[in-house]
Amino acid sequence: MRPKRFEMFMKDQLTGSGSDSIKSVATFDEIAFTSKPCGLQIEFVTGARVMLQIVRSSPPGGEDFGQDEKVIEGEALEPVPGVDVLITGGKLNVESVERYLTVLLTNSGNREIKSLRPFVGKGQKYGINVGFHSGANCYIHFLYTLPNGKETNFHPEFNVLEVV
Repeated sequence: MRPKRFEMFMKDQLTGSGSDSIKSVATFDEIAFTSKPCGLQIEFVTGARVMLQIVRSSPPGGEDFGQDEKVIEGEALEPVPGVDVLITGGKLNVESVERYLTVLLTNSGNREIKSLRPFVGKGQKYGINVGFHSGANCYIHFLYTLPNGKETNFHPEFNVLEVV
């Protein structure tokens, strides 16, 4: 799944999830965030925001982006028990956002998704590696965790707070 299609898939999953904790979901394009080409901003009822960057690796052998995307499906992941985002004392637990996203994608029934596992990069505590049956991977990086009223200059990229 190419990044922009995955971005819209994730947005649809989040907006349709029914979570009382999520206030809004927007793509980086929709909020005019131009420092990264692809990602989502999730705003929670507390006013906290989590910004997720989406990057992708091509399947083995590469891919011609001048051609239409070839969709490859397989078995969907087995559903797992649901979880919700944890808000305690008006504060958002960021680790619970990662768990929520993992469960949401696992339970989506998307037949392109082959695997989900944690992705921890250099200096990154939270993230998800989404493996596809095509051999491609999308990586969900936690770019910013912003308390209510704070902007992206509040802390450096990927310097994720545990509670916002």
